[in-house]
Amino acid sequence: SSPDLEDMIARYRTLITPRKPSTGRGIVCAAQDLGSLELVVSDPSAVLGLSTDESYSLFIPPQSALSAAARQLLHRHASAAINSTHVDDMRESFKGSAPASEGRVAKLWAKTQIGALRGLETFSQLVKYDFQQRSYVIRHAPWLVIDSPRFPHREVLVDSSRHFLPVATLKGLISSLPYAKINVLHWHIVDHQSFPMDSPSNPLLSERGAYSDEERYTTGDLEQVIHWARIHGVRVVPEIDVPGHASSWCLGYPQVCPSKECTSPLSPIMPTPLTPTARDTTFELLARVMDDVTGVFPENFLHLGHDEVNCSCWEETQEVRQWMLLNANLSSHQALQNFLLRAQSMAAARHRTVVAWDEAWEILGTNLPKDTVVQQWRWGWDHINTTKRITDAGFRVLWVADPTWYLDSLEVTWDKEWQVDICEQLTRTQCSLVLGGGGAMWGEHVDSSNIESIIWPRLAAVAEALWSPKVSSRTSFVIAQNVKREGEERMAAARIRLKAFRCLLNRRGVRAAPVDNTNAGTAPPGPGACMAQ
Repeated sequence: SSPDLEDMIARYRTLITPRKPSTGRGIVCAAQDLGSLELVVSDPSAVLGLSTDESYSLFIPPQSALSAAARQLLHRHASAAINSTHVDDMRESFKGSAPASEGRVAKLWAKTQIGALRGLETFSQLVKYDFQQRSYVIRHAPWLVIDSPRFPHREVLVDSSRHFLPVATLKGLISSLPYAKINVLHWHIVDHQSFPMDSPSNPLLSERGAYSDEERYTTGDLEQVIHWARIHGVRVVPEIDVPGHASSWCLGYPQVCPSKECTSPLSPIMPTPLTPTARDTTFELLARVMDDVTGVFPENFLHLGHDEVNCSCWEETQEVRQWMLLNANLSSHQALQNFLLRAQSMAAARHRTVVAWDEAWEILGTNLPKDTVVQQWRWGWDHINTTKRITDAGFRVLWVADPTWYLDSLEVTWDKEWQVDICEQLTRTQCSLVLGGGGAMWGEHVDSSNIESIIWPRLAAVAEALWSPKVSSRTSFVIAQNVKREGEERMAAARIRLKAFRCLLNRRGVRAAPVDNTNAGTAPPGPGACMAQ
């Protein structure tokens, strides 16, 4: 065991059985008490990261012992998917040999505590409270679930610059992410509007850049969020967007911006062979910010943004224009290339893998450092061919599809989100470089009052698209005639699952809005059952 695993187990005891059964019985499985759920975890202290194994296998026994033929079938399906050291243990479980007085035993096998967490969540959703029996039940046993994610990176982006998100709000959101097996909080911490994160090496950034003293994060706050995320199986990827989206930096350190009137992007001026005495103010500040960020966030990924950079300020500011002229008459585009490359090398020196929005690919192409992860967001802008070019060049990709996976696009309904396939028309090799993606909750119109109801339940549709296996392609003419009907049936089934999941979120205290809303986050249209909304 491990402290994190023990914490997960304690948490799920309450989630699985929030009511006390009035009969004194525990969980009833196929008319017989389920005596226990045994966890077998190979590495209960695995370091949380992109490559952490999240697979698990769950076996819930039937009322009576399985036949030899049934055991053989279960064993054949399980053996290929489970750690070989657990196969014999699984074979014994299929025999169902526990004494009746002890109740039957369910088993959960996982290679890591994160896999165990995913399995506990699945188990918790199979347990229902039966008001007639006044006890918890698991219906339709036996169950054999062999599960693993299609993509290793499944995120939600939150934005604490447009509106400050208190630590309690972030922790509440993080607590809900494992319910849909979301494993990354992409934290867009700072932007034009505010700089809420304390940077001990650069105290004026938040002193002057935050909305108020009450809307700032101390280093302790950051550590608290990171710890809370870890014990919930969630990585926290910080995003410090440069050189654009950084006007808030100018409030504390105006010397890093082109001018008072033109504050973005950050100044590109740096010493070069042609201008060896040029000031290096921007990159000295950026280096200290990176030191502070990497000193707190253990995550290997460091998101540097690099998106939506309009260089007109550089061309309109005399100091920057003169520096570009002295450097062999650099164009603003070339100055931007130099800025991005230097920022990336600074991150590499701190042993971080840079994630950058897809504009970085447009600006640098194959000159990007090879370990850069390109996060695409412009869905429909020849995005398939762009993904092909990026992956053919050997770069890894993440996806946050705009507008379909932009959760601030309130008019986008769950079914559009559910149907997105980020490996559409890609070869197997190309798709192998797609790490995943997620939903983006940009903060222009959300704060603590409504963030949960706008994120949920639509994020669950994104989560299912990222976790579940791709539906097999069908090319047979006979089968093709049924594709539309089958698609409609799958959509109808997904709608029922999403409604049931939304009701589960509500029971667990998550303010998830009705599934059938035309606009996300709006109130129920009238009285009615949870499943009817």
